[in-house]
Parts: sequence; C-alpha cells; structure tokens
Amino acid sequence: MIKFLFAVLAVGATLTGCAVDTTPPPEPTIHGSWLYSYPNGRGATGLSFNENGTFVQLYLSVTSSSTANVEKWVGTYTATADTVSFTPRESTCANASSDVWSPNYAVDTKNLTLSDPDGIVKYERLETSDSSSGIQLTYGCFDRDGNFARSSLTPIQ
Repeated sequence: MIKFLFAVLAVGATLTGCAVDTTPPPEPTIHGSWLYSYPNGRGATGLSFNENGTFVQLYLSVTSSSTANVEKWVGTYTATADTVSFTPRESTCANASSDVWSPNYAVDTKNLTLSDPDGIVKYERLETSDSSSGIQLTYGCFDRDGNFARSSLTPIQ
C-alpha cells in the first residue's frame, strides 16, 4: 500500500529484433523519485530530486486505508560524486530549520543509499508517479513524539 501512495511501478519489456545493442547503459543518477518504506508498514519517506537542483521530501504516516498524514519539505540540493547537500526552503513545520544537511550517498539503477554518522537509509527508485491514488493526504508537522498537527507549506525563516 505504501508504494501505491507514491507510485505505480511500470513493468514491461520490449524486444526489438535480434541485433545486439553495444551501447553502454547510462550512469545511475540521483535524479528521480525514491521511497523508503518504514519496517512497521505504517509509513514511508519519499524523496524526489529534480534536474533543476530542487528536491521534495515527504514523511508519510498511514492513518487508515484511505488517509495519511504528510510532512513536506521543499528546497535545493547540490550533489558531488559522493555527497548530497540539502538546503530546506519551505516546510509544513512552522519552526523548521534551514540548516544544511550533507549525507554521503551512493546510487545505482535501483537504490539510493544516504548515510551520515546517525545511520544509513536505503531508498528504492520509483519509476512512475501516480497522483490519482485516491488517498486523502493531510499536510502538517510531526513533533518529536510522533503527534501530528495540520499546517500549510510555508517559507522557512
């Protein structure tokens, strides 16, 4: 269900004759959408990197089969060979920090791994987004205890 909230994965293959394609595959890129599903099955973190240097991060908590609470962050990022730096610009949390976070990262065709001294998180690549999932999303902010308060996306001061 979590994956359905963020994307419908496209599966398919096309055979195009008998010729062998010797073109090397493209290098894996950080661009695109990624999902980390929480082990308890009740939530996820979605992360999208746009080619224009912006990102969107969503923390989602499932509240029923048709509803979920979402904390949203929007900002800019820069990526080097092994580090990505996030600079938040907007958030649904009123007292959000604009502090830059710069974890190490590794990417392949299926996974994005972010790591810092606090731990490692492995995201799965999402191929196709689906904004018509029928799930009602409520935007707001989670506090340290996991309580949720409804709020709108606003610039970080």
